[in-house]
Amino acid sequence: MSKLKNRLFSAINVFCAAAVFTMMALIVTDIVLRTLRAGSIPSGIEIIELSVVLIVFLPLAALQQKKGHIRVKVIHNYLPDKWKLLADLFAWSLFLLFFLIILWRGLDMLGTSWAIKERMINSPIPVYPVRFCLVLGSLFMVIQLISDLKSTIDALRGKKDIDE
Repeated sequence: MSKLKNRLFSAINVFCAAAVFTMMALIVTDIVLRTLRAGSIPSGIEIIELSVVLIVFLPLAALQQKKGHIRVKVIHNYLPDKWKLLADLFAWSLFLLFFLIILWRGLDMLGTSWAIKERMINSPIPVYPVRFCLVLGSLFMVIQLISDLKSTIDALRGKKDIDE
């Protein structure tokens, strides 16, 4: 299961990197066209807005797996190992609650968006694929947080080393 998850996260990271590159190319092209007074890319801003959701939500779980999120270690570094684990347990629980709410509301928004075939205002670009990516990214994050909670509880019980 771990190898499958790692491959999935790697594929998501490659996809998101390509999305960032495409977004940057779109921005530069739009700026050049506007500077040359040749107009702008139709729906360029909308495409960029939707791309941000892709590049933020899809790779969240992969970053969480590597413990790459911003952490305030000023206090954490000075805590005994057991207190570090308790702090992590508290943080993962709050994150899980937060992402469960995002997942729940995202599913509701996705259902509505899909039913009405929602599109951006003044643009033919559909919104529901991006809402699906938000839900998918949140689901992956919930699964990763449950895995982190289980590992932290196991470490607290002494079944697993803290650094595993």
